[in-house]
Amino acid sequence: MTDDISVPSLNKAAIVNTLARRLGFTDYLELATPSTGKHFSEIDPTVLKNTCRMMYITPYVFNDGAKIDFRSPDEDLFTPIEAFRAAGGKAQICLVDGWHTYATTTRDLNRMFGIIPDGGVLVVHDCLPPSRESATPRHRRGEWCGVAYKAYLDFVFQRANTDYFTVDCDYGCGIIVKNRKISDLLVDGASASAIPARPTADLIARSLENKTDFDAAYDLFDQNKTEMMRMISAETFHDLFGPSA
Repeated sequence: MTDDISVPSLNKAAIVNTLARRLGFTDYLELATPSTGKHFSEIDPTVLKNTCRMMYITPYVFNDGAKIDFRSPDEDLFTPIEAFRAAGGKAQICLVDGWHTYATTTRDLNRMFGIIPDGGVLVVHDCLPPSRESATPRHRRGEWCGVAYKAYLDFVFQRANTDYFTVDCDYGCGIIVKNRKISDLLVDGASASAIPARPTADLIARSLENKTDFDAAYDLFDQNKTEMMRMISAETFHDLFGPSA
């Protein structure tokens, strides 16, 4: 989603950098495919000193000029994760920007959540599809956010050990914190009241009912996205967590 407010530079990489700077993180893992991610070079090496990129659906001949530490030529994620663990890999903050079907996004969230420690953060891309056409469950040419938004919501709605909110920039960047409250992370003087309260139990239940009906899921999301996503502007994110540069 295009961000047209006073923090135009805020994208997924800037969000990662800002949160890492605020929380003192040094270890970063990016999960992507050749058609997603694409901002690895913008990760700040003065803050995140240990960076790693893991890619799937990525042929071994693929080279975009940035390092690829672990890769899989198909949708397999088990093999690169095992290699990451065997190499002693660590990740306090992880960008999840993989293939945007429901099955792969759900899998990616579960596996990356298992990698980050308590207090760690997942940044989930494409959580605010700008149209029904961009939110199709199957890949389409052009603008495609898939159903990452649905997998993201199902994930946070079913876990008591998460806190979350979503930044309305760069097609929607969902922030998931493991076993820690968002209110613990803010800059001095900032108030967590700037982030919408969790959705009502009824709205969560209605959302979780839509397991396979993605048209109905999108209707509910489109009508209630601010509440369901706990959505904030890029400007509010800047106020809560500090400058992005």
